Amino acid sequence: MPNGVGAGMAPEQKQLFAQAAQDSGLASMGMGMLEQATNGMSNENQVQMFYNLMATHPNEVSLFFLHYPDFIKEVFEVFRLVIRQELYAMFSSEMIPQFKVDATKAVELGYSTITQENIDAAITKAVPLQQMQMEVSQSDMQAMQQINAAGMGMMQQGMNTQMQQHHNQQMMQQQMMQQQMMAPQRPGIGSALGGFGSSLIRGSLGLPPAQPQMGYQQMPPQQ
Repeated sequence: MPNGVGAGMAPEQKQLFAQAAQDSGLASMGMGMLEQATNGMSNENQVQMFYNLMATHPNEVSLFFLHYPDFIKEVFEVFRLVIRQELYAMFSSEMIPQFKVDATKAVELGYSTITQENIDAAITKAVPLQQMQMEVSQSDMQAMQQINAAGMGMMQQGMNTQMQQHHNQQMMQQQMMQQQMMAPQRPGIGSALGGFGSSLIRGSLGLPPAQPQMGYQQMPPQQ
């Protein structure tokens, strides 16, 4: 009995319940369920392994710069265009009257010809949103195809398993029909609970546990 259960019971009552569970087979059945539950705790190892894989996965920022190696250069090109445009606008205004801008040189050096379209084109080149969207859609489509393929494979495997189980059930039924007269059937949880109650009542009355009934054996024909 687990610790903390039956704290108000007398030792004799605990012993009576324990003996009844042992005699009826309920104790061994519970131990089997406990072993199955303990084996299922291997999921913790799977979660730990998944965490380790995520922790050792390459950094997303590093993967981005490896995938777009010209990103920094293109971003600085955007800054250069914006700064040149602002400098030309400032020195062409009346804010600093002692400076005068040579319009011919401004065109020659490319200060006065910068437009908003030039800046937008540089931004698009630095951050290609259409290309990124296409790559995301393609990756999503590939992932969905893999999931669907895995689902179809699991469905086919499940159908094969069901057919195999149906075949095994038929074979087991035939074997059980052949062996029914030769060996007693193994009691299930219902018979175990019934045996537990019977053993508990007999134990409370001071009677020995009931002897297991032998299966019916076919007598050989008399000469």
